[in-house]
Amino acid sequence: MRIDVTSRHDRIVALLEERGAMRIAELADELGISPVTVRRDVSELAVEGRIARSHGRAMPLKGANAVVRARDVTRSAPPPFAVGVLVPRTAYYYGDVIRAIGAVVADAGGRVVLGVSNDRIEEDAPQLRALHDAGVTGIIATPNWPDGGADDAAAADLLGLDVPVVLVERYGRIGSAVEKLDHVRSDHAYGARLAIAHLHEQGWRDMALVMQPTPTSVQLRVGYEAAMQQYGLPLDPTAVIQSVPPEKDPAAGAQIASMLEARLRASGPFAALVHNDLNAMMIMQRLQGRGVRIPDDIGFVAYDDETADLADVPLTAVAPPKYAVGRLAAEIMLERLRPDGGGDDRSRPPLHAQLLPSLNPRASSRLID
Repeated sequence: MRIDVTSRHDRIVALLEERGAMRIAELADELGISPVTVRRDVSELAVEGRIARSHGRAMPLKGANAVVRARDVTRSAPPPFAVGVLVPRTAYYYGDVIRAIGAVVADAGGRVVLGVSNDRIEEDAPQLRALHDAGVTGIIATPNWPDGGADDAAAADLLGLDVPVVLVERYGRIGSAVEKLDHVRSDHAYGARLAIAHLHEQGWRDMALVMQPTPTSVQLRVGYEAAMQQYGLPLDPTAVIQSVPPEKDPAAGAQIASMLEARLRASGPFAALVHNDLNAMMIMQRLQGRGVRIPDDIGFVAYDDETADLADVPLTAVAPPKYAVGRLAAEIMLERLRPDGGGDDRSRPPLHAQLLPSLNPRASSRLID
């Protein structure tokens, strides 16, 4: 008898919690369904932050029981050791960050208290207050600053806290007090350069950038333009295309597909770096529906590598080191929570760390002669 998706997802989570890590083939045999279906289920569960996955295996979340929501903790019963974590969302991208922080904090005997702003900048301050009222001893934060950086006015709520703060994927502007906060970021400019270098090695000479209005895209454009100049390729302003998240405007994918198709008809085959996976998949599907061949006519590199491998034509993707970013942020926080502030006789200076993304080549970027 077929079971619904929700029940199947719950069964996968239960199996992993009971047995530990399992291969996709093992889960498929246990559930009596195809490996393709299991692979899709595992990817969806990983994006939702319910399990972890790596190299054809699914795993239970280490330290998952150390993560609770700020709204579920009261000042009357504060945890003995808790780190507050403010994120824009729990799924897509930040799932790995949360899991890493939870694992490090749990190993040290503490737990994470989670605040979620739902990508709304007006929710940052209330969530920070909720975390503070929950009695956390430090806060790891990803505020909704439009371009990733902030001055003192924009970060007033953070600067007013009486606990250590570590920023994740965010930073303070030069000359501000926020600049003195620890931060850990992915070097997305490097990630864009990595994508263009890969496409150049594949033989592509015309490359576009499709990006959304996010802090990540600010860096992607810097890296894209630097790489194009490095290889002596022309910087065509029309090759940089602004998009919006498909979930906010379902018509956006069709509009971008039309623009890319027009470019193909006018100039011939080219490649595109697209932020993010979902955007790339939706655009690619619409182009395929119009008879455009991937990668024969248009090569694709997606940015984020959350679900890129599940596309009809598996997407080459740049993978920011999300788990490593979360782990390092948590390790810095634990240092700050030591009585000596992370030093022997004086506090260690603030740490600004940038970690390099990697690239996972797949079928979508291969240049077909």
